[in-house]
Amino acid sequence: MAALRLQIARDHLVGISALDARLKSNVGQTAALVAESGTTLTSLYGIGPLTAGRILAEVGDITRFVYRALGPA
Repeated sequence: MAALRLQIARDHLVGISALDARLKSNVGQTAALVAESGTTLTSLYGIGPLTAGRILAEVGDITRFVYRALGPA
């Protein structure tokens, strides 16, 4: 019984280690893509590369919005 518990615990540790490695890889890739995008979101207090990546993924390309200068109509 103790050997089985030990094996299950080892399996869990292997799984956790694999997930941790994937997470670190994803964080690195996201940070690189955010930096490559040229966004200034990360200059805002509290917005790191992961949050900026999530915002950019949700919003998409902002050039789809039409801006016009405010002034006399």
